[in-house]
Amino acid sequence: MDFKRLLGNPLPRDLMHLGHRTTMLRVSDIKLIGRAYENLRDALDPRIDMIVHCHNEFDLPSAIGLAKAVAPIQPLWIEDALPVLYNDTWKRFKDASPVPVLTGEKLELTREFEPFLVNQAVDMLQPDILFAGGLTGSWQIADMADRCYIPVTAHNIGTVVQNAVTAHFAASARNFVMTETRLGSGHTLDDLIEEKLEVVDGKLAVPTGPGLGITIVEEAVRANMAPGEPYWD
Repeated sequence: MDFKRLLGNPLPRDLMHLGHRTTMLRVSDIKLIGRAYENLRDALDPRIDMIVHCHNEFDLPSAIGLAKAVAPIQPLWIEDALPVLYNDTWKRFKDASPVPVLTGEKLELTREFEPFLVNQAVDMLQPDILFAGGLTGSWQIADMADRCYIPVTAHNIGTVVQNAVTAHFAASARNFVMTETRLGSGHTLDDLIEEKLEVVDGKLAVPTGPGLGITIVEEAVRANMAPGEPYWD
C-alpha cells in the first residue's frame, strides 16, 4: 500500500531516473502515515498481510522514521525506502529498521544486487525479470540470495506475458515467496496470449504448454506497440 495521495505529493513521471533528489518527511507526515496504516490494520481482516510501499525517494532519517512509525502493524516489509543503488546507507537503514527491508525492482543484473547481499543490507530482494536479466539473471540472483537465507519476491507489473514468465521463475526458485501483479485489473493486456492464466485463491497456475506455455497473438501485439516500434520475428 502506497501513501503518496495521503500526503498530496504525486510521484514524479520518471520513476526510473536515478538522479531524483531525496525527500525528507516531516514528523507530522510520519505520524499521519503511521496513524493511517494503523487504521487500515484495524479495518482489515487480520489474515490479510500488509506491505509498506515506497519509491526509492526518501533520505535516511525519513526512512528510519517511517519504518518505526509502521512497526506496530507488523508489515511483511518496507519496500524501496532509499534511493536505488547500494551504498552504506542501506546497511545503516536495515540495522535501524524494526521491520524487514526489501528492494530490487529497479536494479539490473546480478552486479547491482550483489552488494546488498555481501553487505547484509536487506532482508529480502525483489527482482523484476525485465531488468534482472530475464529468467537466467533472475535465477542467478535468487541463487545468490538463497545462499544468504534471503527470500525473493518478484516485481511484476507488466503484461500477461510477464506474469506467465514470472510464474515459471517462481516455480523454479526455491526461496521464492510471492509476486506483485496487476492480473484482474485490466492493465495486463490479457489478449496478448491465446491461453488464459488461472488464478485460484491468490495462487497463479504455472502454464504447462511447451516453452513458456503461452502462445503469442501477433495481431494483439501489433495493436499495442508503441508508435514507430518495429515488430520482431
